[in-house]
Amino acid sequence: MLRMSSVWKSATASCFCIASIALSSIADAHTTGPYAGYISTAEFVDAFYNKTVDNMDPINVSTQKGRVNRAESSTDGAISGIGYVIGYRTPPGEGSFFFGGEIDYLLHSGNVYGDIEEKGTSEAPNQLGESWSEIWTFQRRVSYGLTLKLGASPGKLRSWKAGVYVLAGLRHAESRLDTFYNGCFKPEPCVIGDYESGRSAKNFYVTGWTGGVGVEKRLYGQTWLQVEGRYTNYKKGRWVTPFPDLGVEVTSESVNQTATLRFNVVVR
Repeated sequence: MLRMSSVWKSATASCFCIASIALSSIADAHTTGPYAGYISTAEFVDAFYNKTVDNMDPINVSTQKGRVNRAESSTDGAISGIGYVIGYRTPPGEGSFFFGGEIDYLLHSGNVYGDIEEKGTSEAPNQLGESWSEIWTFQRRVSYGLTLKLGASPGKLRSWKAGVYVLAGLRHAESRLDTFYNGCFKPEPCVIGDYESGRSAKNFYVTGWTGGVGVEKRLYGQTWLQVEGRYTNYKKGRWVTPFPDLGVEVTSESVNQTATLRFNVVVR
């Protein structure tokens, strides 16, 4: 599965690269029509991780039988991204307004780190059925976007080969949450030496809406620089991990929001 995913990502990146070269070759003196280019981003991420350990099953054998233990954690940090964009822009109309649409593909790098505290009632920490303390990391791996832009280049801006615009769209992202824990897997209370350490990893997919503003300036020839400030709010990722032999069910949730400074170098 991972091999197929890597092949698909490589093929997608190659398609964007080919499209960029093709569109560059047909660009003329006009600043409208199709365009393609490269993207780099600096992103500030607010990430949240919530965990619920449900011991309400009648067969539950933990020290927390009949209880639901909930814990939550948040953290923030910086990540980055690089990718490709292709789009189309209409000619300026009345009042020098223009409209455009684009799709893009980004590969992200970097993690944000957090920790979540134990929730339970036992005197010793991390007993079976409690929400154990964990160190966790959030990573955005790949994202895809569809964006619409409405802008203008009136008066001085037009003479300076520049413009401003607002943007809105949707974004789909593949993310990953890794957790590192130390806890008790025995029905009877654990003592020092009984605890086990482990790690779990979950890839999940979420969609969110994006809004922002941008400014563009012609650099030379048909090459333009676009600088954008974007905000993206993603929907919640949720998954359930059952332990049917113990009567324990763990529900995990992850949500994030991102402020992005984005640089596009495009040819049109």
